Amino acid sequence: VQPGDTLFAIATRFGVRMSRLAEANHIADVNWIAVGQVLVIPAERSVAEPLPPPFEAVTLSEDPVEQGRTLVVFVTLAAPAELDADWEGRPVFLAGDGQHYWGIVGVHALSEVGFHELHLRAALPDGSTVEATRPVRVVEGPYGTETIQVDASRQGLLEPSVVQAEAERVRAVWSQVTPRKWWEGPFRYPVEPSRITSAFGTRRSYGGGPVNGFHAGTDFGGGVGTPIYAPAPGVVVLAEPLDVRGNAVIIDHGMGLFSGYWHQSRLAVQTGDVVAPGDLIGYIGDTGLVTGPHLHWEMRLGGIAVDPLQWVTESIP
Repeated sequence: VQPGDTLFAIATRFGVRMSRLAEANHIADVNWIAVGQVLVIPAERSVAEPLPPPFEAVTLSEDPVEQGRTLVVFVTLAAPAELDADWEGRPVFLAGDGQHYWGIVGVHALSEVGFHELHLRAALPDGSTVEATRPVRVVEGPYGTETIQVDASRQGLLEPSVVQAEAERVRAVWSQVTPRKWWEGPFRYPVEPSRITSAFGTRRSYGGGPVNGFHAGTDFGGGVGTPIYAPAPGVVVLAEPLDVRGNAVIIDHGMGLFSGYWHQSRLAVQTGDVVAPGDLIGYIGDTGLVTGPHLHWEMRLGGIAVDPLQWVTESIP
C-alpha cells in the first residue's frame, strides 16, 4: 500500500471486487488501510468454464462492460428447454423460442469493479435442471463528479422521509415486467434540439455535502414549455405530480424497461395512454427538486438506472 492508496483504488487497479479484496485480507473497515501494508490480490474467475449440455453458447454484447451500461445476453441451447437467469440476485427477463434466447441486463452505475456472475438455469422436458454460470467483467465508467446547490425553498425535498416515500412509489411502478417488447431500433431524443446539461452516472453531492450518490438520468436544458416527446413506443404507467421529481411521466416499453420524464411544467398524457415515437408527452418545467428548468430523462431496466444515451446511439438488441 502506497501513500494515497485506497482499497477501492487498489481493487480497480487489479480488476477485482473491493469486497473480495477485503475478504481475502480480513479487512473489517474498507475505509482504513495502512501505508506499507501488504495485500493479497485474490484470483477472480476470468475465463468462462465449459458449458454443460444443453448449453451451447452464452454470448454477451460487450465484455468487459462499463458501469451503468445495458448488457445484451444471447443464449443458444442444443435442445428445447425453459430458461431463466439472474444477475446480482435480480431476475433477467428472457425472450426466445426454446433453443435461442436473448435478454437485457442493467449493470448498476455503482457496481463493484471486477468479475460478476450471470446465472442461467435450463429446465428440461424430463423435469431435470441444468445450471451454468457466465463470468462478466465490470469496469469503471467514465463518470465525473458535480456539486448541486439547492435553493433554501427546496431543501425540504432532500429530507430522507420525502425521498424514501417517493422512491417506493416509483419503484412499485418499474418493478413490474410486461412480456411484450414495444420498441424497435434506437430511441429518439425526447427533446429537439437536444442540449445535455448533466450526464448520466455523474457522482453527486448536494449543498457541499459528501458525494453519496449518482445522477440516475440525463438532463436536457430548455425553457419552460419546451415540448417533450416519447422516444419509443410504450404505455404510460404513471402521469402525476410528485414531490422530488415534480410533474412526472413513466412509460413502460416492455421486458422490464421503463423511461421517466421529471420536472415537467405540464403533462400531455395520462396513465393508460399508448404512445408512439414523437408523440407529445409534456413540457419542460422546473417542478420538484431542481436548480432551473430542464428535463431529467431516466431509463430503468429491472429497476436499475442505465445510461439513456446508449439506447439512442445503439439498437438494443
